[in-house]
Amino acid sequence: LMGLLTERLVERYGVTREEQDEIAWKSHHNALQAWEQGFFDGYVVPVEVRQKRKDTQVVERDEGPRSFSREEISAARPSFKREGGTITTITASSLNDEAAALLQELVDEFPSRPEYLAGLCNIALQRGESKIALPLVTRLLELVPDNIQVRRQLSMIHNNLGSQHSDAEEYPVANDALRKAVEIDPGNHLAWFNLGVVLTKIAVSQQATDALRRAVELQPENPEYRLALVRSQMRSDPAAADATLGEVLRRLPEDTALRLEILELVIDLRGKEAGLQFLHIYVSTRPDPDLEHMPFYARLLDRLKLVDEAVEISQRYLQRNPD
Repeated sequence: LMGLLTERLVERYGVTREEQDEIAWKSHHNALQAWEQGFFDGYVVPVEVRQKRKDTQVVERDEGPRSFSREEISAARPSFKREGGTITTITASSLNDEAAALLQELVDEFPSRPEYLAGLCNIALQRGESKIALPLVTRLLELVPDNIQVRRQLSMIHNNLGSQHSDAEEYPVANDALRKAVEIDPGNHLAWFNLGVVLTKIAVSQQATDALRRAVELQPENPEYRLALVRSQMRSDPAAADATLGEVLRRLPEDTALRLEILELVIDLRGKEAGLQFLHIYVSTRPDPDLEHMPFYARLLDRLKLVDEAVEISQRYLQRNPD
């Protein structure tokens, strides 16, 4: 999740792959140089770690810095976003085990100390290990049942687990996890949104609309929530969907990709002429969308019978993504 969010920030602020690679090389290079020159000697305590075959290994150095060449860094593939992504396993933060091992020992020795358990929970969450974090946070909530922050954290873990099950056969698992999330924390707008999306996909229209309306109530400035509500309402109440679309148009987002989604809904609900008007005023006057959304843009242009424009966008996409 953190990697995908960072990819969005990279696009927003125009940070290039080359800039990231250079910073990563300098970071690894400087860290290794500092280790060799003994800058960290006074801060490190060697720890013996038991191995599977009963022998031990002494851990006395940070496992993160490595002697990558610039060529190796530039050749690494994106890890979080396959098409158009820029962040790799080298340029992203590394996952280290020493802190988790220490906290696990403290939790084992002092099982009723919530601060140690909370630290271990945070590490699991930072690593994206929701399945590992779930029993830890559940146990933590038993120790501090009135802690609102822990309750929200547990709700978000259920949300993360639910949103990971995006395949059709996994929708029942996602539905159960997301319902648990909103039960634990009714103010979790992201869980309401994800629940609404899942219910829309399995055609439980009214419950989907109710969940998405709740998400909009909790986060009225989020255009993605309103767009999802429009899609849900289109199945059972086109008039309500059109009214919600009107609210979206009055709060038009700046993001080009979101404007493409709005264009699709305008075509579906209001027809080709309205779609053409929205396109010329609010979309075609803006820069091209990112690489990931260019094929979608071309399909919308084709739906509007703008064949030449669709071909031009497709050609630009192929020039930027020859593979």
